[in-house]
Amino acid sequence: MNKKFKFSIVIAVYNAEDYLEETVNSIINQDLGFEENVQLILVDDGSSDNSGEIALSYQKIYPNNVIAVSKENGGQSSARNLGLKYAEGEYINFLDSDDKLSEGSLREIYSFFKNHDVNIIAIPLVFFDRITGDHTLNEKFICDKVVDVYKEFDYPQLSIASCFIKTSLFDNFSFDERFNIGEDAVLINKLLVNEGKIGFVNDAQYLYRKRSDASSTIDSINIKKEFYLDKSRYFHVELINYCLEKLNYVPKFVQYVIAHDMQWYYNGLDIWDILTKEEYDVLMDEIHYVLGYIDKSIILNHNYMTKDQMDFLIYLKNNNDFSIKVPNKKKLIFMSGDQVINRVHKHTLNIDIVELTGGFMNISGYFVSYCDDVTLSIEAIKKVGDTKEIYKSKYVEYPTTHRHLNTSIGIPWKFYYNLDFKIPVDENENCKISFFINYNENDKSVKFYPKLKLVDYCNLSEYSNYFVKDNKIVLFTDNSFHIVDFSSKFRFKLETLSLFKILTSLEPYDIYAIFMHLLNLCVYPLWKNRKIWLFIDRRDFADDNAKHLFKYAVSQNDGIEKYFIVDKKSKDYKTIKSISSKNVVNFGSIKHKLLYFYAEKIISSHINHEWLNPFHFTNKILFSGLTTHKRYFLQHGVTKDDVSRYLVKYLHNMHLFLTLSKYEYDSIVNGHYNYDENVVQCLGFPRYDNLKNEGNKKQILFIPTWRSYINEDNFYSSEYFLRIKSLLENERLSDLLQRNNYEIIFKPHQNLLPYMGLFNVSDEIKVDYDSPYQELFNNSSLMITDYSSVFFDFAYIKKPVIYYQNEDYHYEKGYFDYETMGFGEVIESEEELITQIEHYVENNCEMEEKYQKRVDDFFKYTDKNNCKRVYEWILEDD
Repeated sequence: MNKKFKFSIVIAVYNAEDYLEETVNSIINQDLGFEENVQLILVDDGSSDNSGEIALSYQKIYPNNVIAVSKENGGQSSARNLGLKYAEGEYINFLDSDDKLSEGSLREIYSFFKNHDVNIIAIPLVFFDRITGDHTLNEKFICDKVVDVYKEFDYPQLSIASCFIKTSLFDNFSFDERFNIGEDAVLINKLLVNEGKIGFVNDAQYLYRKRSDASSTIDSINIKKEFYLDKSRYFHVELINYCLEKLNYVPKFVQYVIAHDMQWYYNGLDIWDILTKEEYDVLMDEIHYVLGYIDKSIILNHNYMTKDQMDFLIYLKNNNDFSIKVPNKKKLIFMSGDQVINRVHKHTLNIDIVELTGGFMNISGYFVSYCDDVTLSIEAIKKVGDTKEIYKSKYVEYPTTHRHLNTSIGIPWKFYYNLDFKIPVDENENCKISFFINYNENDKSVKFYPKLKLVDYCNLSEYSNYFVKDNKIVLFTDNSFHIVDFSSKFRFKLETLSLFKILTSLEPYDIYAIFMHLLNLCVYPLWKNRKIWLFIDRRDFADDNAKHLFKYAVSQNDGIEKYFIVDKKSKDYKTIKSISSKNVVNFGSIKHKLLYFYAEKIISSHINHEWLNPFHFTNKILFSGLTTHKRYFLQHGVTKDDVSRYLVKYLHNMHLFLTLSKYEYDSIVNGHYNYDENVVQCLGFPRYDNLKNEGNKKQILFIPTWRSYINEDNFYSSEYFLRIKSLLENERLSDLLQRNNYEIIFKPHQNLLPYMGLFNVSDEIKVDYDSPYQELFNNSSLMITDYSSVFFDFAYIKKPVIYYQNEDYHYEKGYFDYETMGFGEVIESEEELITQIEHYVENNCEMEEKYQKRVDDFFKYTDKNNCKRVYEWILEDD
């Protein structure tokens, strides 16, 4: 039967007013001829926003090929089924209401249909908005082709939205309305069971939106229950039973797609927060039933699973069978049925930190296995001549990072053993340090020597496997660390071997690395005894704690060479020059790199490796052994949130973590950062010495921070952008400023700079790109911010703050509670904000007494001696 249109596009719409026009326009703007060739069916599934009105507006513009229908909310499947009843196209697609098709997609797809004997076509799925990039399954689209799924079974297809299907196939099929997670996958694979083949078209793209507010992710208990229970029953079990009824067996391509989907059970969710014991038992019965029809070879040879996921599915397939095999006292093997799932003795011990300081060899790292932490102990052997000493590791937890116990479907599975060693080394002794692991559980006992692996941010690498510290050489070789007396001859031999490794490595920047190694070797006799401190705020910026401490430190006569590092192109370069003309160094220059090699201490307000290490983007592992400095972190902002995910010891190994409040200090020491108490010091911020509550102007400082989820694709629709734009263009605010002769100074975050042309500001609002922060703090009378920690600077000098917030901040909440500890009002609505601004303006912008008391309680020091305290502490730290 001839169809009226080439394509019918069914869009199930629910509360998509922010995205629907963009979605629909991606269809209208196809080059196939929209009105003649494409039928668009918009099914409003009981939206409570303006989605239904938007759909009707398109029907009015295109009455001959756009259909807008409404129904009570019943879920996406019911909306798609209703849309199917109106379909008059030869081929059909089910586009989601916030996604898009790339330009030219329909033309490419139709051409493929007409040139190939196939009734189902899939196109690549590409993410945009909060997350960008290709879907993991896109490698099957390397070229256009038709695949017989019974012969080539490893091309899993789970999305029906990225498929185009001959409409007549739906005469006998519809979407299952019992569930909402996996309904796509079960239907497309039922269709493939019948059709037996699918076409892949590379020159078209299904653009899948990952929303900036994460509202398209699993985020409620009910949805999580559905993820486990309904998907298991109505997708996995349903598809298995369909195949048994239709074919009397389960074809490999169905096994493959179900195995692929089951890997997501390995997800770390706490299932006991989601399911009852009865629900859990039903789920496990269904999992075992489904895995009974999936061949072991399908799991073990799956292209889209990690080794851990494969092992876990094998364990589940074998009805949770687990056994331990000890062939000898040096081998430990975990079995599930007759399948080896883990050879523990072959796992590497990964080394993060190696340093010789203060009479100790400090070594940190981690070991990953399926062994419960309590069954393991990791120990170091220090050998001096014929004498051996054993040191047990300190076990460390990092629960806010990826290095913690991974639990899947309530089963503890993957364990991280994080360790710290502090091994005493006398300055007169040479020694060798190696490691062994003890496993003890029930009657099983194994001792084995793991292979060591240096991670890429360790200060040693396979290419640069030694460093010189004082009169010692620390060498990593033969799976051990050797500490020996320095000799020029031995060092030259080691360096020759390093150069040979680099030369034959074919690593990027190998020739440059050889040049720098040779340069370092040449200057060593002249530079080895120099005491050098490097100060840096940020490579392109110098107006923070490091700058203020540097200004104080260079005035001290202590015999130490002090240099400030900043990019010569930075507007702050001249400012640092005015402090000390001979001691400012261009970031990334040869001088900077040589100073970096020989620096004793690096003192910074940021800890980002790319802002400290001039070799970060030139293959840093080739330069690892050339540095032995300590890092002193002055902080950029007060640590009010839980940022232990980023500032943990194993990533940064700071020797000073500066704080300014007992609350902040306690949150670091008692948190999951793993720094020793002597590293965390409450001394006050150097830059606070120059803050003054004087010279206030009639200016209000507006200084919002950034959001880590924002990118170029989602910025324009983000609440962050829309709230800022609305406030800056608010007529009531403009009138308030005019009447009271005030102005707003808008200080945009550096990440906001590319978008500044989007804001239409009045004459009363000035955008400030250049003024130093302290100048703004000292001159402004009121601050408006959201979550930026600059409010501590402002409150420190007892000036009023207003927090204008929406709940989209990217850090985990820490000890600081804005309602009970904050230095001003917490406001969500724009109108309430303007009312509060008016209140302060009418009262000469005086900080209220209750907030002044909070300031006094929060800050430990207000004596303007922070620079002195910090400098003296760093000076005395050996």
